[in-house]
Amino acid sequence: MSDQFGTTEDVAEITGFSKGWVRLHAKELGGWKTAEGRGGKWRFPLAEIAQHARSRSQGGSPHSPVASAPAKRPPVPPSDETYGLTARPRM
Repeated sequence: MSDQFGTTEDVAEITGFSKGWVRLHAKELGGWKTAEGRGGKWRFPLAEIAQHARSRSQGGSPHSPVASAPAKRPPVPPSDETYGLTARPRM
C-alpha cells in the first residue's frame, strides 16, 4: 500500500468524511492535482491517509487534518427577504 495513490472517493471512504470535505482539505492531506484547472483530479498517498484514519480511530492527535473535520455545516445566512429588503431597479 505504500506506493499506492488514491482518489477523492477513496479517501472519503477510508476517513468517513464527504468528498467535498476531502477536496477542501486536499493539500493538508498530502494531495496533489493531476492537471491544472478544473479538469485535474486529486490524488492522495493512501498509506498516509490510512495511518491518519487509524490514529484518529484510536484517539489520535486532534491536530491531524483528518481528525479536524467540522461536525456539521455552518448555518445558511439569512436572505434579503428575511430583513424585508428588496433590490433597487437598475437605471
